[in-house]
Amino acid sequence: MAQGEEPGQPDSYWTPEELAAAQQAANQYYSSRGIPEGWGTPDDLVNTWAQARRQGQPIDINAAAAMLGWDRYQAPAAAPPPPDGGGGGGGGTGLPSPFTSTYTQPPPVNLGGPAGIEYIPPTPTFQPPGYTKPPPFTFDKFVGPTEGDVLADPSYQFREKRGLGAISNSQAARGLWASGATGKAFNDYAQDFASQEFSNVYNRNLNTYMANFNNALNTYATNAETQYRQPFEYAYTSAKDSFMPEILGYQTKAQAGQRQNELNVSNAYQKWLDDYSQRYGTARFLFDVNAA
Repeated sequence: MAQGEEPGQPDSYWTPEELAAAQQAANQYYSSRGIPEGWGTPDDLVNTWAQARRQGQPIDINAAAAMLGWDRYQAPAAAPPPPDGGGGGGGGTGLPSPFTSTYTQPPPVNLGGPAGIEYIPPTPTFQPPGYTKPPPFTFDKFVGPTEGDVLADPSYQFREKRGLGAISNSQAARGLWASGATGKAFNDYAQDFASQEFSNVYNRNLNTYMANFNNALNTYATNAETQYRQPFEYAYTSAKDSFMPEILGYQTKAQAGQRQNELNVSNAYQKWLDDYSQRYGTARFLFDVNAA
């Protein structure tokens, strides 16, 4: 079987004869191109080729080698002949200088984050609206009626006049109107009536005060709810809704920055390994050439 020719049919497994031919072709490809050990072995090429066949991929040996990355390998130029005088003494070996490069981690992605985690953007800050408390509830204290308040009460004056009139009429009918008993009766009635009426006026005033107090308190509660608490809640909800896109954007950028930073480190390290493998392969090849 010629080099690069795939034995057998693409949809069949290799027979022992085909496998032997594939191994021979892999060995020829490996040696003719000077593939170094660091890049793999002929068995790796055969296994890759066979794996592709089992998956129904009708590829040739060149495509299998490309799957291993061997198509990117460039064999170094042949070492120049040693100068006159042979290889001893000051004659050169044709070997490259030792690999002395050290791995250096790339600088981190800088999105403005704190030291050590620059790949994370600055954390957004939520600015809630300020809350203004309503003024305290105030209401005048209850003040009971005075004597003058009771005497000036129209209801008191009306009932007192009727009571005194009734006493006057009764004493006159009995012929006692001008007696001292009538004066005493007037005085006793006025005192008892004033005491009783003071309590009535006090209770009426207190009931009126409590009704006004409750009305004022209900009005205060309504104003505090509609003019202070509810506007604050609406403003707070609006500020929170506006902040959510900022925090979501921050999370997205932070994840992207962290991932990019990891990729940069990984790629830099892989490049250093590739450089090392390339230098090692070249040195090994030249060493074999010189030793031949």
